[in-house]
Amino acid sequence: MDNPNQVKRIHAIILWMLLLSLAFAGLIGEKIPVNNQTGWDGKYYSYLTIHFDSLFTTKQINSYQFQRILTPAIIHYGCKWVGIILTEHNVVSVYEWFNLIILLIGASVFLRTAMLIKLSVQQLIIGFACLFFNYSTLKLSPYNPVLTDTTVYVFGILLACAYATSSQWGLWLVSAFGIFCFPLFTLLSIPLLLNNKGNQLIKWLQQSELPRWLPFLVSIIWLSGIFFILVFPQYLNPRYELRRIAWVVPVSILAGVLYAYRAVKIWSSNLNLPQTPNVRLMVWPLLSILCLFGLAQVYIHYNSVPENAFTLSIFLTNVLQQSIDNPFVFIIAHTVYLGPAIFLMVLYYGKIVEKAKHWGHSATLYLLVFTLLSLGSETRQFMHCFPFLVLLLIQSINFNKLSVKRAWVFVLLCLIASKFWFTINTPEIYADYNYEDFPDQRYFMHQGPFMSDLSYLYNLATVAIIGVATCLWIKPINANGALNENQGN
Repeated sequence: MDNPNQVKRIHAIILWMLLLSLAFAGLIGEKIPVNNQTGWDGKYYSYLTIHFDSLFTTKQINSYQFQRILTPAIIHYGCKWVGIILTEHNVVSVYEWFNLIILLIGASVFLRTAMLIKLSVQQLIIGFACLFFNYSTLKLSPYNPVLTDTTVYVFGILLACAYATSSQWGLWLVSAFGIFCFPLFTLLSIPLLLNNKGNQLIKWLQQSELPRWLPFLVSIIWLSGIFFILVFPQYLNPRYELRRIAWVVPVSILAGVLYAYRAVKIWSSNLNLPQTPNVRLMVWPLLSILCLFGLAQVYIHYNSVPENAFTLSIFLTNVLQQSIDNPFVFIIAHTVYLGPAIFLMVLYYGKIVEKAKHWGHSATLYLLVFTLLSLGSETRQFMHCFPFLVLLLIQSINFNKLSVKRAWVFVLLCLIASKFWFTINTPEIYADYNYEDFPDQRYFMHQGPFMSDLSYLYNLATVAIIGVATCLWIKPINANGALNENQGN
């Protein structure tokens, strides 16, 4: 490990950078000029936060909001505890402070985890920049603070750090509370919850070879889903317009197939599969997780107003629909939202899979789940998976071949890509809520499914510039880029 005093200085510097960046974004004073600066979804979250007691006791919270109830509940009772009376005038500021506090908690947990798993200074700096210096944290959170996105993201950081430090209690606690953060948080976390040396499901994934036809099977399943939603358009989500330009859909489908096939091929080549597992020992962990999730859903059903809740089927349909909006739109949207880290993950995906195998096959399964779901372009739907991939990324590439100064250059690159300096609001923005055109696209161009064709081309150029800059930055690393075997598990 590096000099302890140097590490402490690095901790202090990057925390101050995060604080100053968020303070700068706050001082700009730019807030979404919709519904008294609460935004569209935030209008309902602010009302729920202010009137939480009465809405909860009279069962007036709809099922959609109940699945995201944790943030309003914490803020409501936290303000009660410290004597702050919530009103329509101060709820935006309260959410801003709440987001800042939990981001600092997430940052502190990451820094503590970095020490426990013995990350080098370069890995620490690069990992921190990937997690906290991006559009989601530095621009969206201050601009539209009355959302639950920041809470979900920090929960993803806590989940990743709990796994990296082998904290079973941490994994289960975060996953249990995550049920009320985002409806699919716990379901998508199932692979990590099976992180147990004695678990037969994981042992089952360590024996013989995966079938060679698995990548073809995954591609065929994905194509079947695309065919289904194109033939039966009534299943399409009207919120996300499907492009109808003749050449776009076929090219987008081809891009999606190539992405899915390549991802599964790399993944399957790094895994070994089963002989005969002990089914009884496989069933109990899965039943425990599903029972926990099921009990929560039953509780929500009987204590909320029925509404078309965000279900797994709706989520998967959205992913399919978004994946063929424009060629590789998902990679472009994720890079715009989360920064150069996405480009590095695509570039070094094989090494990340190899590192995941060293962490355990539960990590590899989780990686595959994220990889396939990332075909959807609405990054915020599964951004809680991103921190886990960042921890894998910084231990997959031998960043120690870079100087510390060069690591700081990456921080600068992330800050520029985060657009924290970008002005969204103009006098005419949201005047007629035509999100497909400018000036409204100044905001919606960063939200994958709402990105117009013109914004797609603009973002494509932006990602190309980010990609070139990232390649030049990482050039000193040997092209062979062997795994950093000396790093912690």
